[in-house]
Amino acid sequence: MLELLTYQNNEGEVLVSSSDVSQAGIFVEDTELRNFSWNVLSVNEKITGFNRKQIKTYNLPCKIRCITDEQGQKVKERLYRIAEKDVLANKPGRIWIAGYYMWCWVTESKKDRYLVKNRVSDITLVITTDKPYWIKEYKYEYRHSVELADGLNFPFNFPHNLGFGGAHGQIITTDFRLCDFKIVIYGAVNNPEIRVGNNRYKVNYSIGIGDTIEIDSIKKTLIKSDAYGNTESILFYRDASSYIFEKIDTENTSVLWDNTFNFDIIIYDTRSEPTWDMNKYIRVNNGTDVSEDVYVNNTTQPTDLLSADDKYY
Repeated sequence: MLELLTYQNNEGEVLVSSSDVSQAGIFVEDTELRNFSWNVLSVNEKITGFNRKQIKTYNLPCKIRCITDEQGQKVKERLYRIAEKDVLANKPGRIWIAGYYMWCWVTESKKDRYLVKNRVSDITLVITTDKPYWIKEYKYEYRHSVELADGLNFPFNFPHNLGFGGAHGQIITTDFRLCDFKIVIYGAVNNPEIRVGNNRYKVNYSIGIGDTIEIDSIKKTLIKSDAYGNTESILFYRDASSYIFEKIDTENTSVLWDNTFNFDIIIYDTRSEPTWDMNKYIRVNNGTDVSEDVYVNNTTQPTDLLSADDKYY
């Protein structure tokens, strides 16, 4: 069985492994990418915890099989150019499996059988990362509703007064842990407040139409942006009555706000390995080109970034 993966560099250029042996391209079988390990922390020979703060390398064996030598040459050259740009820019790319991605670089390429025929090569790529875990993003959009202008009776008590026009929603994820997040609030709005589960995310600041406020729990930043692209930190204006970077509890995901503004919540589902639930990852090959495969059933991978100039051959 072939491993189906995608590599996307920091400029958005994409390489997709092939799922059809009758087509030319890059084929990937068993890899080390699904392996994981935790650092064990200890004091006086007692385990006190675990973390993933480490630089990890993974071997990624690739087989290039093309119909003509010219096709093989183009595939190898494209692989080199896409991966090398990340190292030269010191910006990571992303490797995707089953809808999850890991930030990484291609730091080594070892070749075999490349002199036999140009259309056939065995290449082992070494993938290096300082973030050895897999991420899937879930985006939830919450929009102001005029229908709720006369108020809303919640089926539970809300400990803060939101006034009339309150609204509520829910976050549904497959994760079982506290999740990092990004909240993007769209202006115009005065002192926006959102409650997710048992925590409040409030900013004592006003923005106009075209402006945004972004709360990022990973970067620990609170950024205001205007319509012209100017940005500034407004961390000083975070509400001190609750922790604005508190991770979201996926088991208690009710969302409440006063229905006077629009916002998005992006949840980062983080795993030590990509999902094994292949029902969530269905790759449909249309029989024409490996770069035109379709991902379905709510699995996001960057195949839509491929243009006519990004074909393998």
